[in-house]
Amino acid sequence: MTINDILNAAAKRNAIIVPPATENDLLICQKTMTEKKLPPIPREYMDFLRKCNGFVWDVKFYGTNQVHYPHRGDYTLRNIVSENEDFLKHHAALMIACFWEWGLTMITCLFIIRATGFMKL
Repeated sequence: MTINDILNAAAKRNAIIVPPATENDLLICQKTMTEKKLPPIPREYMDFLRKCNGFVWDVKFYGTNQVHYPHRGDYTLRNIVSENEDFLKHHAALMIACFWEWGLTMITCLFIIRATGFMKL
């Protein structure tokens, strides 16, 4: 199963799938991350953002741009820079996604630690 298969299946189930990031989106995001002294986005995640620049279903994958969906209950998907600015003041990991179970207060997040490996909390 490819990422395109997963995105197509999720789209049929009403997922929010943000159109692909442009090279300019990625360049500006990486520049902003550097200016704010945030870790860079790993190459593999940038490849994912070139397919979809954000994703919301039972998981949120943050993209380069904040996206507002007024027709989806006034939902806003924050961008990866905004999501990590406060988070990285207290943690040494770059957050790329959050998973949640409806009705539970616990949130599981996916992190990349200095782009060398994954850690689930």
